Amino acid sequence: MHQPTSQPLTLTSKLQSRLKPRRFVAGALALASLLTVQSPAQAQAVGASGERCYTVADNNPPGGNSGGLDIDDTLVQVNFGNRTAVIVGNGKIPRAGSSANIQDIEAMTSRPNFNELIAANASEFGRINPDTGVFTTLGTLGIFNDFDGITIDRNSTNQTRILAVSKDLNRTPALHNFLVEADILLNANGESVGISAPIRQVKVTNFPSGTNSIDGIVLVGNTLYAIANPSSEGPGFRQILVTIDRTTGVITEVGSFRNIDGSLLNDVEDIELSLYGTLFGSTGSNFNRGVQSSAYVFDFTGRASDRLDLTAVGSDYEASACVTNSAAGVPQNLLIVKRITAVTRAGVEERFNDFVDQAGEDADNQLLAATANVFPRGIVQASATPTPLNAGDQVEYTVYIYNPTNQFFNNSVLCDAITPPGILQSNSVEFAAPTSTLSTPLAFANQAGSAQAPLAPVPASGVCAPLLGAAQQFPFGPPGPSGGANIGAGGGIVTDAFNINPSQVAALRFRITVGQSATTP
Repeated sequence: MHQPTSQPLTLTSKLQSRLKPRRFVAGALALASLLTVQSPAQAQAVGASGERCYTVADNNPPGGNSGGLDIDDTLVQVNFGNRTAVIVGNGKIPRAGSSANIQDIEAMTSRPNFNELIAANASEFGRINPDTGVFTTLGTLGIFNDFDGITIDRNSTNQTRILAVSKDLNRTPALHNFLVEADILLNANGESVGISAPIRQVKVTNFPSGTNSIDGIVLVGNTLYAIANPSSEGPGFRQILVTIDRTTGVITEVGSFRNIDGSLLNDVEDIELSLYGTLFGSTGSNFNRGVQSSAYVFDFTGRASDRLDLTAVGSDYEASACVTNSAAGVPQNLLIVKRITAVTRAGVEERFNDFVDQAGEDADNQLLAATANVFPRGIVQASATPTPLNAGDQVEYTVYIYNPTNQFFNNSVLCDAITPPGILQSNSVEFAAPTSTLSTPLAFANQAGSAQAPLAPVPASGVCAPLLGAAQQFPFGPPGPSGGANIGAGGGIVTDAFNINPSQVAALRFRITVGQSATTP
């Protein structure tokens, strides 16, 4: 006998479906939102509206020969919307707990949902407060030194997986051009406080002609973009947008970085992805301050579509990154609410079309208010009357996804796991594409191909990691019958990728058949 209920859901929760005595629990879900390039109609000005974007000036002057190592760095907030570049703090990046200032930042990324800038100060990683510019050390990656390109995997748990390419040309040549992965370590408040030892590393190879070094990287979905250039700076040196295979380290050339007028760019130092999916970056050198000290918006061929002159506030811009504009009260995540929308007992279906508040959960109330009382519909817990659920009965779940932010979440993937004794009915899996028409019924279409059989391998992309942790397979029985799709207990769902714009709602719907009964204590 089973009594279905529904648990609160979060984007990063590791709660899983589990069988409890006399009740069937609807598990948590993982939503992986990969921000990618937007169409022109959806594009937002970098650094405007719901995001804050930054660059770091190394401040090596024209003709300087120190590489900026004896000059304090400057954190600059850039806004392509109102054409401004504003120095943060007093123009220095102070080291926390010290009177010293940071002088060698060569790369930067962010944990955008947590408003943290993460920077590489030569071999040292640190957290930069975007409001004050204060640098707090996180540590180093052991034998690897001198990082000119770093990026956060935004789909990793709590945005903690960091990728970095070591330069090491003048220190340990044998460690030159290694792609290294590690995890940012957090305290109880979710704040970055350290960095793990390298988890894996791979040599970067197959450089385009005229290049031998990586000077900036960004992960866009599952594609790792990078800047390939020579280790020397100066006019005429090639600056190539490439991709790097995260597993093998092999480079594939995409195209040369070009200015708005099509001319070749010199000394592209970093690239990053804005929160709206726009590629942007910075340039600079000690050769031509007037031309090179700029922030650019690029397309994914390397062609610039906008340029912001930064010469008035610094020079030689080495690093770029964005965080959410939390000061403006912008929501950071999608709302996900899971409900039971039908129960079939002994062949008799009962549907639930009203809103039922879930105690201790705010997402359902936020969704209700945002959709003018239209969604979510369904119940939190199915009644044990007139009879409890028994083997062979069915439960229909509907998962509502709503975008309350002003961000464009592209290539989003919803992952759910079915815990035994539930048996997923693959032909029941349906998805309603995102829509701004907030009315019922939603336009569901069959997506049976999203169903995952018990023991099916989880996606290598890691989209289910927030839900399943390190598990390599979807759940399977016992309790519940063993077997494959539609027969065995367990399995899961990984939806096709979808794009969800501000104020749009989407939904996933599926049915499970109750397998063998739980043992009553």
